[in-house]
Amino acid sequence: MFHHRPLSEARREIRLLRFVAAPSSGSFPDEAPIALELCHVSLDESPDYGALSYVWGDMRETLEATVDGRPYAIGRNLHGLFLQLRRQNVTSWLWTDAICINQTDANEKRWQIGLMRTVYVQAAVVHLWLGPGNANTDAALDALAHLGQAAEACGAPALLLQVGRAGEVADIIKNRLEIPDSPSNLGSTNEEHAVASFYQTLLADPDMYADEATGEPTPTQRGIQDMLERDYWTRMWIIQEVTVPRHAVIACGNATLSLPLFNAALGVIWACKRTFRPALPRYRAFAAAIDEQMLDVRALNTRSDYHAGVSLMLLDILYIRDPAPGRPYYAVTDPRDVVFAILGIVSDGEALGLQVDYTKTRAQVFAMLTRALIMHGDSAYGSFGLDSVVPRAAASDDLPSWVVDWQAMGMRGTPQKAVRHQGLFGGWCDATRGGPGQEGTEQPGDADSGLLRQGGCRVDVVAEVLSPPAGRPCNKCTPPELCELCHPDLDWSAVEAFARLDEASKPNPDWGATVSALATAVTAMDPVSVEHMARIEEPKVFRLVSRMLLAHPIAADALDDTEAALFRDDIYGYWRSAPAEAALTDENIAEFADALRRHWAACLRGRTFFWTEGGRLGICWAGVQAGDVLSLVWNAPAPVVLGQRHGGGFVFKGDSYVAGIMEGEFLEEEPPHEVFDIY
Repeated sequence: MFHHRPLSEARREIRLLRFVAAPSSGSFPDEAPIALELCHVSLDESPDYGALSYVWGDMRETLEATVDGRPYAIGRNLHGLFLQLRRQNVTSWLWTDAICINQTDANEKRWQIGLMRTVYVQAAVVHLWLGPGNANTDAALDALAHLGQAAEACGAPALLLQVGRAGEVADIIKNRLEIPDSPSNLGSTNEEHAVASFYQTLLADPDMYADEATGEPTPTQRGIQDMLERDYWTRMWIIQEVTVPRHAVIACGNATLSLPLFNAALGVIWACKRTFRPALPRYRAFAAAIDEQMLDVRALNTRSDYHAGVSLMLLDILYIRDPAPGRPYYAVTDPRDVVFAILGIVSDGEALGLQVDYTKTRAQVFAMLTRALIMHGDSAYGSFGLDSVVPRAAASDDLPSWVVDWQAMGMRGTPQKAVRHQGLFGGWCDATRGGPGQEGTEQPGDADSGLLRQGGCRVDVVAEVLSPPAGRPCNKCTPPELCELCHPDLDWSAVEAFARLDEASKPNPDWGATVSALATAVTAMDPVSVEHMARIEEPKVFRLVSRMLLAHPIAADALDDTEAALFRDDIYGYWRSAPAEAALTDENIAEFADALRRHWAACLRGRTFFWTEGGRLGICWAGVQAGDVLSLVWNAPAPVVLGQRHGGGFVFKGDSYVAGIMEGEFLEEEPPHEVFDIY
C-alpha cells in the first residue's frame, strides 16, 4: 500500500509525478498498467512541470495504478487522462491533486490547497481533460480552432469585454446585417469595420445551421453541445484551474485546442445567439442545436475577466441569480469546497475573513460566508444583503434560516431573482432610504455562529397569504428532484379574487389603488418590465398593463399610438415569433396578454401574494404565514419577512415587495428601531 512521505510547508514543497520509463519498444500498450513515480520539489525553485485538470468522477469506481511501485486506486476519468497522455508520449513531470496531495491529511490538504493557484500559474502547460472524444467533438474542435483564430485576429473577443463600446458596435453590426451596402453601417474605425465583417461572415456560416438536405444539426454543432454538456464544466475546482494558467490546452479524446482559442470561439457564438439572432429574424436558426445557456460557462467567464484585469470577487462567482441551465453552475463533493476552491483567485477572501479550514463544518463555513457577504460583500453587479438570501423550502437541515445553501445554489441556481437584483444591475428600490445603514447593525462574537443580529424596524404583520400554486418538476433543472417550483400553474382569477378585484368583491372603494398596487408589484418582479420601467409607468401604458393582468378584453381599434407602441416596440419579445408586418387585432392582442400572464407567472416562481393587517398588498416567498412580521433591516433595500421563532428571536422568510414602502416612505413616519435576532 502506498504512503505519502511528508512535505515541507516551510519550503512550499509539492509532489510531482511522471510515467515510469517506457520499455525498450518505445511505448506502452493501452492494457499495460499505469505506472507512476513521485518526487518532491519546492515551488520556490521554479520546477518545470505540467498540471492536470479533470473531473474526479465517482470514486467508488476506481482502477488500479502503481505509484513508486505500490498499488494506488485512481478514478476512471483520471485513468483515461493518463492513458491519453501516455499515448502522446508525455514524459514531463506532472501535478494532479488526487495523487500529489495526501487527501487523508487535513493539515497538509489545507496548506497545499493554499498553493494550488501558484501550482497552476507556474505550470508550463495545463491539460484540461474533457474526456473521451468522438467524430463530432473532433469536428467541433477543428471548427472552433479556425473560428477562434479569426475572432482573435479582428479583436472581437476583447471588444465583448468593453461594455461601453460593445453595445455601440452591436448596433453597427445589426444595421449592417439589415442593410449590407449602407456606408453608414461600416463602423467609424477599422476595428469596428473588421469586427462587423467577422460577425457578418460567422452568421452566414452554413456549419452553424441545420444540414439543408437532412434538416439535422451539423457535426460541429453536435460536438460543441456535447462538450458543453460534459461534467467538467460543473466542477468547482476547475474555475481556478481554467482561470489562472498562462498556457492551457483543451483535450477531448485525441483532439486538442488551446484554451484562449476555445474561449474566443465560444464567446463569439454566444454573442451571435444572444445579441443578433433574436433581433434579426433571418438568423434565428443560427447554432440552433447549441443551447445558449450552456455557453454561459462560469469558469470561462471568470478566466476572461481575470485576464482582462477585472478584480474577481466571491459574490460574482458564487451568487446565482437565475435557474440552472440544465446542468449545475458549479458542483462539489465536499460542500466546504464551494468556498475553499476559489479563495486562491478572488481578491476579497482575506478581507471577508475567509480561509481554508477543514476543521469547520459545512454549516460553519456557509454561515461565515453568508455573514461576511451580508456585512461587507460587494461585486461588479451590486452589493449583497439579507434580502439577497433566497429562503429554503425546508428548514430541516443544519443551516440557520438566514444562511444560503451555497452547494444547492450551485446545483440549481435560484428559482427567481431577489427583489433588489431585478433588472441588469438592480439598485432600483431602497425601502431603507433614510435609515442608519450598516452602522445600525450589531453582531455577536463568532463569525461562524448560527445567530445573525440585524438592526431595523417593524412595518406590519402578515394577515393573509394566498396559497401558492403547485409546482411541478421540469426536465431543465439539475437535479430534477430539487426543482419544486418550476413552471407554476398560476391561477390569475384566484389572484384577482385574493386582491379583492373580482366581481364578488365589488363594490370595492379601494379598487383603483389595489389594481395599481397589484400591477406595480407584479411588474416589479419582472426583469423585462424593470428594465423598461419608465415606459411601463406611463399612465396609459400602465392602465393597459393592468387590463392585461386582470384578463380584461382590449380592443385593437381603441388603442392610441402610445398604447399601441407597447406592442410594436416588443419589449416582451412576443412579436419576434410573428411576421414583422403582423397587424394589431383583438385576437393577437389577447394572445399577447395571455403570453404575458404566463411570463409573469414564471417571474413569480416560488412566490405568492399577501395582505397585512394594515391593508398592504404585497408579494412574498412561499412559506410566509399569517402572523409573520413585515420588517425593514438597515442593510437591505427590500423589505423582509421574519417569522416568530419558538424560544425567542426570528427565522428568515425572505424578501418581499410591497407597493408604497419601496422608496423609504415608511421611514418618514419615524418608526421605533429594534434589533432582530435571526436564527
